[in-house]
Amino acid sequence: MVARLIPARALTKGATLGAFSPSDHLGGERPSRIDSAIHFLYKHGLNTKLAGNVFAKDGTRAGTLDERLADLCSLALDPSIDALIATYGGKACVELVGHLPLEP
Repeated sequence: MVARLIPARALTKGATLGAFSPSDHLGGERPSRIDSAIHFLYKHGLNTKLAGNVFAKDGTRAGTLDERLADLCSLALDPSIDALIATYGGKACVELVGHLPLEP
């Protein structure tokens, strides 16, 4: 299976970033950091749309594998989203790769 590469393009004022949590859950002070990041992005002309399960928790992960996959896929398919951004973490996101619905 080979994924088709999509060239990156510069974000312009008014663009919308789709935020998802691919790995660690957003506990402790992380939600306030996310709020600060959203405010920072907005001040610089970018909008943010949070995935439905962005604050989910399954043990130390940001929701179940299915929840994290659903968030990533729904944002990737949303025509109003110009780019994706991860909220936090990364060590458990590798388990998403083998489950992504990629076409040959």
